[in-house]
Amino acid sequence: MRKEYVEYLKDLPINIQLANIMKYPFHWQDSIEILFVLKGTITVGIENETYILEEREIEIINSNEILKIESNDPENLVLIIDIDPNFFERYYNDAKDTFYYTNSSDDNAQETEEYYVLRTYLSILLYEAVAKLDDYEDSIEENLLAIMYHLLNNFHYLIYEEEDLKDDEYQLERYHRIVKYISNNYMDKVTLQNIAEKEFLSTQYLSYKLKEVFGHTFNEYLNKVRVEESTKLLLETDLNISEISFEVGFSHVRYYNKHFKTHYNMTPMQYRKKYKVSREELEQLKDISYFELSEALTFVSQYIEQYERYHYDNRIIKLEIDLKNSPIDVFEKPGLIDIGDISLLLEEENIKMLKEIQSQIKFKYCIINRLFSADMGIYRGKNNRFINWTRVENILGLIKKMKLTPIINKEGVEEHIIEDFINNFTNIYDIDVEKWLNFDIKDLNPYFLKDDINPLYDT
Repeated sequence: MRKEYVEYLKDLPINIQLANIMKYPFHWQDSIEILFVLKGTITVGIENETYILEEREIEIINSNEILKIESNDPENLVLIIDIDPNFFERYYNDAKDTFYYTNSSDDNAQETEEYYVLRTYLSILLYEAVAKLDDYEDSIEENLLAIMYHLLNNFHYLIYEEEDLKDDEYQLERYHRIVKYISNNYMDKVTLQNIAEKEFLSTQYLSYKLKEVFGHTFNEYLNKVRVEESTKLLLETDLNISEISFEVGFSHVRYYNKHFKTHYNMTPMQYRKKYKVSREELEQLKDISYFELSEALTFVSQYIEQYERYHYDNRIIKLEIDLKNSPIDVFEKPGLIDIGDISLLLEEENIKMLKEIQSQIKFKYCIINRLFSADMGIYRGKNNRFINWTRVENILGLIKKMKLTPIINKEGVEEHIIEDFINNFTNIYDIDVEKWLNFDIKDLNPYFLKDDINPLYDT
């Protein structure tokens, strides 16, 4: 058995570790794994390719790619970041069928801006995981989403293979469909004719373009996928070579042997004999030491120096009070905040401001005005026949997440809108939301950010 399962941080789609890796035999896992070398040198084997990574260099291992790591440098330190691909799938439908490559072969290839930006994102993830500031979970997910778009725009496997595709979205999508089709059907009889018909192209033209984009003919690429997939069966199962050959789509075992040897310089049997071990043996062969994540911060400080939350502690104001000479009244925290026009919470800056205030004072209730206004986009369709609660639901979800109970101003709102609101949100939250509309605030101690102006904008 070689497949390993990542244990992610609680309630987060990520795991981060700091390790010295001397030997980590062949294995694979479901996560997208990013290796960021902070110190020293390591050698990484991915499928049948080998790369030497030096300090500050990054390698991406896609989900279910076979990986091994070795090093002769006893001082190496590697930041290992595992990302749950299901998180990316929530925002990009083809996330699980998309691969990312870095250039770990050419000298100084990782000195360009896109690598600097990627190192910065990874450093921010590390900092948030270590510092655990207010709402650090939200910050981690925001940065993960930023990483996803950065990877798609700069490290997409097709752009790596053919730079011109970066500016040709139509062709990029076409070749992605082709790769996806091959990846999902390699075990069956897949022909160039099948794909050409699906894409409404001639076989001659498609053959030429595939060679141009991938550097392989169609059959070379298909057989490469087949032999790479076969390695998992060689390492994880007791199927014989003929059975594995059939499982991955070869018509005869001799073709399987031939193509396997082309890619791995050994036969499938030799590969199995050399690398297959039990799970217990795999654990014994590992030579990895783990360290406290905080020890990695000194290596990445240059990348987070401009990060606004990095200097969070410096914003704390310290007061010196002489308790002997200064009488102190009891200060009772207000329980209610009037946040004014709720549509302003559609903007990120205002959300951050409210979160900051709530983290310090911890209100119990908030007054909401204009929840049913046109700015909230609740009317849809011709003649405003339909009601759309999407924006309202997003904002109420945010408010609930901040542990605030909403008090909603319903003055001047049509009755059928109120009824629809009650029916919809009672089902969503499984509570009597009608209380939010009929709340008596006279006994609460309100807090108003400023008088006579918008509470979230100083205008």
